[in-house]
Amino acid sequence: MKTVEQYLKDYFKSCSENKEYRTAPKIVCSDGFEVSIQGGTRGHYCNPRECCNIYYEVECGFPSEKEDLLMPYAENPNDPTKTVYGYVPIEVAEEVIKKHGGIREVSNA
Repeated sequence: MKTVEQYLKDYFKSCSENKEYRTAPKIVCSDGFEVSIQGGTRGHYCNPRECCNIYYEVECGFPSEKEDLLMPYAENPNDPTKTVYGYVPIEVAEEVIKKHGGIREVSNA
């Protein structure tokens, strides 16, 4: 099963040559849960805030349903499907994806 870290590495692998702000496609999990998970550029709430091979914290956002594991990081906890979750530990992001059956596909929608 592809991990969040592998997904980010695959998507942002060309980022080191191209420093522009980039947004990875939404992840769609096996059970239909969707979430944006970002890293790699200074415009995202991630650590480090640059292209790299290892992220300690990632930005999650706009999940298709409320996800309790993400709630401690919510920018706007009153609107859990329309907010950003900053500096989410990579282990928590991996746990969210695993809970929803793993990465099925990515969506540019």
